[in-house]
Amino acid sequence: MLLDAGLDVALLEPRGTWEVFKRFAAESVEGVAGSDADLCLFEYGVYDWSDGKGSRFNWSLCRQFTIYEGGDYDHMEQLRCDLYFTPTPELEAVGGADCWSGLDLAEWVREVEALPGFRAVLDAQPVESVFGQEEV
Repeated sequence: MLLDAGLDVALLEPRGTWEVFKRFAAESVEGVAGSDADLCLFEYGVYDWSDGKGSRFNWSLCRQFTIYEGGDYDHMEQLRCDLYFTPTPELEAVGGADCWSGLDLAEWVREVEALPGFRAVLDAQPVESVFGQEEV
């Protein structure tokens, strides 16, 4: 979906990535049912991930799936997209927050778009972006 939107997956930009993520979040997923089985998360803040790159402002989108086999919990998977920005005094002042989706995806989108950390870098150029899917 990122490529189809014409985004450079080597260095994603926030506005286009958000537009794709909203479409992705609205897609139904086979085999996932229940209010807690398919959730979205937006989170942000300045963190040092101890990866040798120092502190960066992290702008993160995540869709988390809870997988059940035969009616029993099996595992969770996350599809994540993290954009990293050079921390500035303004970004440090924004602080950090997270916002989980609930049953109403449109309400979650409105809540995310109202967060200061969402708007702070919406048109900024990240220094790094990473995306992928993993079992958690």
